[in-house]
Amino acid sequence: PELKSKKVGRSVATLGFSPDSRWLARLENAVPVTADYSMSSIELGDVVVGPADGGPGEKLGVTAKDFNFAPDSSAVAFLEKYSFSTRGGAGTVTVATIPGGKPKSLWTKARNHTWSSNGKYLAFAAYMFSKEQGASADLFVYTLGEETPIKVRSGVWGGYSVGPKSDYLMARADCSRMGETKMGETGMPRACDLYMLELGKPNAEPKKVAPGIFSFKISDEGERVLVT
Repeated sequence: PELKSKKVGRSVATLGFSPDSRWLARLENAVPVTADYSMSSIELGDVVVGPADGGPGEKLGVTAKDFNFAPDSSAVAFLEKYSFSTRGGAGTVTVATIPGGKPKSLWTKARNHTWSSNGKYLAFAAYMFSKEQGASADLFVYTLGEETPIKVRSGVWGGYSVGPKSDYLMARADCSRMGETKMGETGMPRACDLYMLELGKPNAEPKKVAPGIFSFKISDEGERVLVT
């Protein structure tokens, strides 16, 4: 068939199709932003989602760093109003169902986010600050369609991952460096305890499954976890 080009956006920084190939998302009107502590820059733009054939799209968010389609293409999540004023960079984690869903802001100062494989859960880490504990990176889980996310665990400086069957979430928390608990401005921690939370179970609490690990990797079938 004859291929014809079509202009779909202006000053586009990033673009990508949904897993079912029905939708096209992009960051339009992008501008480069450089962090004070780094010579490198990233481009922030408006999140626009429209038909995959290049038809008109709908603006869902502004000054966003990235976007992430749910694996079942039912929704898109992104960090909007992204700023380096928060250490390391952070934004408001926002989700919108597709098509036609109204963008829903879940939490400010979010660092990153990831979907479960079934598209039902969105996990994200966000900075929290208090005079008593200083800075902390807390882990939240949002169930698509619910009103608010649920806080899973505080002090998750060591990363997190959703199991491939969407039945559990694993995270490194309670981290230490050189034998002392270190959070806030002291640098990234090293050894952390590994916790597991069963998803889809009301009032479930994260359980410690391994102490003092440096990394973990979930197997492809989700039945095993390799730790170092």
